[in-house]
This record gives sequence, structure tokens and C-alpha cells, in this order.
Amino acid sequence: MKRRKRGVTLVEVLVVVAIIALVAAGVAFGALPKWLEAQDKTATASARVVRRAVKSWWMVNDVSRCPTIDDLVQSGDVDRDGARTDPWGSGWRIECADSEVTVSSAGRDKQFGTGDDIRVPPT
Repeated sequence: MKRRKRGVTLVEVLVVVAIIALVAAGVAFGALPKWLEAQDKTATASARVVRRAVKSWWMVNDVSRCPTIDDLVQSGDVDRDGARTDPWGSGWRIECADSEVTVSSAGRDKQFGTGDDIRVPPT
């Protein structure tokens, strides 16, 4: 009598792997826009924090000077780890004119002057 072999064939394993890959790709494709939107919202919120920190720094220091991120970290107005960079790892651009402060991020493409830049307050 012949014994039946137990186990799965290579074709069955490949079919299961292909199905899992398709499901994972579908989830990733659906989640990507939400993830990108979350990065933009995080950048906007962080830019607001930096802007408030500049105004706080001005209350104690020289109002005629525009502080750098390092100045804000040294004074304790900005957390050393959290707000130094935007969600894409680029530094913030802080521009001061009279009593107004604009904080900018280069955005996803890491280049200033393009459509994905984040500015607080928006222009």
C-alpha cells in the first residue's frame, strides 16, 4: 500500500504568499495618503510651537534679533529632541520682520519655494 504524503506543495505556499502580498499592498496604498496628511499636520503643529517659542524668547531677550533653533533650545523654549527638525528631517526656517514671525518647513521634497512647503502663519 502506498502512503499518502502529508504537507503543502510549493504552489500552495506561493499562492498564500501572493495573497498576503496583495492584501498588504492594498492596505499600504490606502494608508499612504493618511500618513502623508498626518506628516503635514505634524509639521504645521511643530511650526506653531516654534513660532510661539520665538515670541516667548523675545519677552526675555533682544527683540531686534531673530533667534535660531539653537537659541530656543538653550533657553528651554523648545524641546531639544522634538522641534529641532520637521517630520522630514530638515531644519526650520525662522524669519522675523518687526514683531511678526514666520516659521517655514521645506516640506516633503526638502526644497524651499515649492508647493509642499509648510508656513506658519500661512501666506
